Amino acid sequence: MIKKAQKAVFDYIKEFSVVNGYSPTLQEIQEKFNLKSISTAHYHVKKLQDAGYLEKVEGRSRSLKANNITFGGLSSKVMPEYLSLPVLGSANCGDATIFAVEEPREFVSVSVSKLGRKSKEGLFILEADGDSMNLAKIGLEKMSIDNGDYVIIDSNKNTPSEGEYVLSIIDGCANIKKFAKIDGKFALVSESTNLEHKPIYIGTAGDYMVNGKIIGVIK
Repeated sequence: MIKKAQKAVFDYIKEFSVVNGYSPTLQEIQEKFNLKSISTAHYHVKKLQDAGYLEKVEGRSRSLKANNITFGGLSSKVMPEYLSLPVLGSANCGDATIFAVEEPREFVSVSVSKLGRKSKEGLFILEADGDSMNLAKIGLEKMSIDNGDYVIIDSNKNTPSEGEYVLSIIDGCANIKKFAKIDGKFALVSESTNLEHKPIYIGTAGDYMVNGKIIGVIK
């Protein structure tokens, strides 16, 4: 799964290579996107490599292979299939104070292999706000949800089982929590280094509904 910034870097590498006949350096990527340091450019390139969008050609500098054309230190694999998912605002990882929205503010490309499916039906993304789920363990990769992460939700899965991570709507506000049972009562609980976050008991949550299961996190 790659973020919009990494997709932009990938597109820049391809365009630069076509125009110049070789791939850009990390410094050129840094300057193009006004990044704080070369290490940030390296981070984006590494994410693209890990996602299968790029790979280094050993022993060659400034090379890129894309669309069956060899350009000289990076090369593009066969493009992985991906889905474009809408980002529908933010969701609290704490008290529910951010109102749910339905209009996308942007779209993020997510690899089909990461999603484990080829259909985007019911899928959307929210940006996590807060620290109440920074010890969560989402999916096979056991990923936490930190402030600013993108969280992938399957809205078709709105009948949660105990122990699953869910997006709930409480009095119109979006909230990310773990669905649990405490002393026989269902609750939305935090998994956080911040012990101030208390369980939200569903029976006292006012206007409440589960709007989907969390199936992935984009850092």
